[in-house]
Amino acid sequence: CDGLIRPGAGAALAPLAPGQAARIATGGRLPAGADAVVPWEQAEALPGAGGAAARVRLVAPTAPGRHVARPGEDLAAGARLLAPGRRLGAGDVGLLASIGRGRVLASPRPRVGVLATGDELVAVPEAGGGDDAADGAALPEGATFESNGHLLAAALEALGHDVVRLGLARDGRAGLAAAFARDDLDLVVTTGATSTGPEDLLPALLAERGELWLHGVAMRPGKPVALGAAGGRLHALLPGNPVAAYVALHALVVPLLRRLEGEPADAARRPAVAARGPLARKLASHAGRTDFVRVALGEGGAVEPLAGGTGSLLSLSRMAGLVRVPHALEGLEAGAVVDVEAAPGCAPGAAG
Repeated sequence: CDGLIRPGAGAALAPLAPGQAARIATGGRLPAGADAVVPWEQAEALPGAGGAAARVRLVAPTAPGRHVARPGEDLAAGARLLAPGRRLGAGDVGLLASIGRGRVLASPRPRVGVLATGDELVAVPEAGGGDDAADGAALPEGATFESNGHLLAAALEALGHDVVRLGLARDGRAGLAAAFARDDLDLVVTTGATSTGPEDLLPALLAERGELWLHGVAMRPGKPVALGAAGGRLHALLPGNPVAAYVALHALVVPLLRRLEGEPADAARRPAVAARGPLARKLASHAGRTDFVRVALGEGGAVEPLAGGTGSLLSLSRMAGLVRVPHALEGLEAGAVVDVEAAPGCAPGAAG
């Protein structure tokens, strides 16, 4: 057992006869005649007598095939490694590298524009503008800092999408035309001007310029949502209330983006699950409407519904995810075990 067989050794290896052994490092190639590997800590090297080769004594039993990686045991010849439409994870990248594939055919990530609308909105002061700007500026009476665009852009960026902030658009036909001004985007996401009031013109503008596929979905929050296409781009018109806009993004826009990236329809519609546990209290709902409930995780993994209406950004900040109450049910009883859906950009550890 003189010498050492090292990983990557390409020279011809002398075969072993019965009763012979050779030292080998992890990853080394077995010589002909070898049929098992004994870990170093389970063997005892003994000096050879009269200049003979060193001897080895095994201190634990072994069997043929132990600690031996055989060709094809992980990747069989002709096996399909990755199916079309699969989102590549770290393991997939490592697998591709192991067979020498530095490039694969993949769908590009969609480029998404985010536009907030409303005469009442005021842009958030930029950082670096002095103490007053850093701490927030005084608002004119009746005005609101624009938060939905930041919320939606952060959620999309957390999912890895290429997001372009389109700023603010004022109400009225001329202002809302900004939603259709960019031709370098795959999807435009807007928030506001989607309901049925006199200033809610975006669905009608989309229908005039292209196709309005749907307007209004039996869900809470997020009912006044619209989807369609115009000018070669997809459009997702989300409500103006922040929670409603966020839930509509989770329920409708994220699956749409996953389809654009090449995922099969069933996989694109299947939400990721962040946690699973029993409901801390009953959730009321109405049959015929899908409800999305913001929840935190309590002691022992209990799922705690959070208070707050569709304007409660605090509840979005503190939630661990969303619980979906199916449209066929009239609520969920306390103690029912539910899935907590992983919502985009949500930090489950921040709940509380």
